[in-house]
Amino acid sequence: MAIYDLEIPYFLINGTRAPHDDTLSASTSLVVNNAKGALHHNWGAKGVTLGDRGSGSILVTGLRWEGVDVPDPTPDAPDGGSITWTFTLMNAGHADSGFIPVLNKFSDAFSGALANEVLDALKANDVGTAIVYFANTVELLGAQEVLNLLTANCDGCVASGPHPFQWTAAELANMTGAAGGIWKETQNNPGTDSPVGCGSNSNYLVAYGISSNGIALPWSGEEDLGGLYLSSSPAVASWALNRLDCFYLVGSVWHRSWGGNGWTAQDDRGGHTLVGDPAVASWGPNRLDCFCRNQDNHMWHMWWDGGWHGWEDRGGILTSSPAVASRGPNLLDCFYRGQNQHLWHRWWDGHAWSGEEDLGGILDDGSGPAVASRGPNHLDCFYRGLNGHMWHRWWDGRGWSDEEDLGGVLTSSPAVASWGPNRLDCFYRGQNQHLWHRWWDGRGWSDEEELGGVLTSNPAVASWGPNRLDCFYRGLNGHMWHRWFPGW
Repeated sequence: MAIYDLEIPYFLINGTRAPHDDTLSASTSLVVNNAKGALHHNWGAKGVTLGDRGSGSILVTGLRWEGVDVPDPTPDAPDGGSITWTFTLMNAGHADSGFIPVLNKFSDAFSGALANEVLDALKANDVGTAIVYFANTVELLGAQEVLNLLTANCDGCVASGPHPFQWTAAELANMTGAAGGIWKETQNNPGTDSPVGCGSNSNYLVAYGISSNGIALPWSGEEDLGGLYLSSSPAVASWALNRLDCFYLVGSVWHRSWGGNGWTAQDDRGGHTLVGDPAVASWGPNRLDCFCRNQDNHMWHMWWDGGWHGWEDRGGILTSSPAVASRGPNLLDCFYRGQNQHLWHRWWDGHAWSGEEDLGGILDDGSGPAVASRGPNHLDCFYRGLNGHMWHRWWDGRGWSDEEDLGGVLTSSPAVASWGPNRLDCFYRGQNQHLWHRWWDGRGWSDEEELGGVLTSNPAVASWGPNRLDCFYRGLNGHMWHRWFPGW
């Protein structure tokens, strides 16, 4: 039986339906039938609310189906099983208190319907047919709610396939086999029915991807983000879907962010006596905590909660740049190399800072730690040891593990991020100055993966959603460079 992963990796807004921003909700559904046309597995529907977005936005949906089994062809049924896959993107157009829940219900119901008739009715602007179908078959909404949704305040469907995607097992094998195990396509969705008083007809470009199970998805190419010549390695964190905040030193700490509409200009966050590399983490929406070593070797801290605060002196004697992660709301765990080259730890518990904790180990000269949380009350720390290998320790909520030698030959400090429960992705510069990658999938460690590039700093990495990674480093020209996964 063939196994596939299906994803709507991103979409691009070339034009909105509303006069300004569209208020978006996305949903997808999937059904697999056997070779005789009977139900094999109904995967149901899943959705996400994406908020207000304007033209020029590039958004990752996070909508993905993994491990989809499709019955193979047989002598009696040479086409095998089949899939029916839908994606719908709806605009609210306004944000009154009761409307968003209705929109989410509608979006899920629409994708769960899996009916060509519904899509045909919407494209023909036959609202009556759509209302009857939803009211009688899905029974989630009343007819008046659907009518209001489709016609009021520029609301309506802004993107969907021409019909639900329907492929047989034989077609899926041909599609993915001809492309090295990965099929991808982008579809243009021009609007045709924007009501009077709305903006020009919308235009959404949606990407779809299917990969055979076990086939590695592609990384993007390198992106030069320009700007000033970095005097440190970058740091990055994410506090929301499609959100990245990067920090680096150029005489002081500088900041720029990605919010789905492009990269912001660089802004100077001060700290003219700071040295080394910054570290940053987020413990909740619209929250950032940034740390850096000062010339006095103390750890200094500033934070964002809708406005910037700090810098404040958090003490300690650091001989490396710090690392920080959050294992829950209003929790921070900071790590650094101390004067004895051991790994040291301090934490914020939501009320106060702890004292310093000596965790032992010997961190190599020039190497600082990295840390991520792969679940509540769980921490995984990494550092380069005296033998140049990557070493690992973890906290499981009860105590610290012993050190674990993971091998490799590191010429930088490591970086680590987690995009889901029991998942870790580690990065470092190798002997050839390229970016190297290893990951933990809950069962074991992968081999090393060489990703290329030429790094002149430690890497940094963050995840803004499942199966998403964004890596940053300083290149030969001193600029900040960016790569991301998957690079559809």
